[in-house]
Amino acid sequence: MSIPILERLYRFLNNENGERVCKDITKDACDHTVQNFFRILLTHTLTKLGDTLSNPKTVLTWLMSYVNAPVYLISLIVPIRESGAMIPQVAISKYISQKPIRKWIWILGSVLQFVSIAGIGLVGLSYKGILAGWLMVGCLVVFSLARSLSSVTSKDVIGKTIAKTRRGKLSGYTAALSGVLVLVAGLFITYKSETDASVDFYTNLMFFASVMWLIATLIYSTIKEFQG
Repeated sequence: MSIPILERLYRFLNNENGERVCKDITKDACDHTVQNFFRILLTHTLTKLGDTLSNPKTVLTWLMSYVNAPVYLISLIVPIRESGAMIPQVAISKYISQKPIRKWIWILGSVLQFVSIAGIGLVGLSYKGILAGWLMVGCLVVFSLARSLSSVTSKDVIGKTIAKTRRGKLSGYTAALSGVLVLVAGLFITYKSETDASVDFYTNLMFFASVMWLIATLIYSTIKEFQG
């Protein structure tokens, strides 16, 4: 009996030659480890690319500058994006741990991130000045709260679907793959910002970034997670 390509690739990446290693997860989860491994790998890679394309220190700062948002609002975007994604995790982690199936919370967070980043792009095309600044900050607050939902849930879903001895490799491959894409995206943004530094360029970046979360949502919804 031939081994499917995805199975062979999984064994190669994880140095498995014999029986599947499934420590700390159920038999049902073990049966779907291969598909879940690559689905999580893809979704995390896409969201990391989306983060780069909507980077608050570069892209968001440039976009808010182009719409003439006040400087004090521009100075808020990095603290909001970073602290806003971390602080709520303490409050919501207990609630999430009580849910037998948790991937839908991640999906909710991802959809909200898609809407928020796309909303920033729309604001950039439609408004100027202080109104544009406050609307973008509002979208960023929603984004940060949604990001905390996905961040907490992601750890739980990985814990339920991927064997403990394979989680480190999953993180490593995600970092490697997303690192290559992030490098390419960074070079592209740097080049285009010097030759075509228009508001359309930055808003298009936001729209493209938002699509990363939308695609990630569709892939994540196919993850086989079992109650527990």
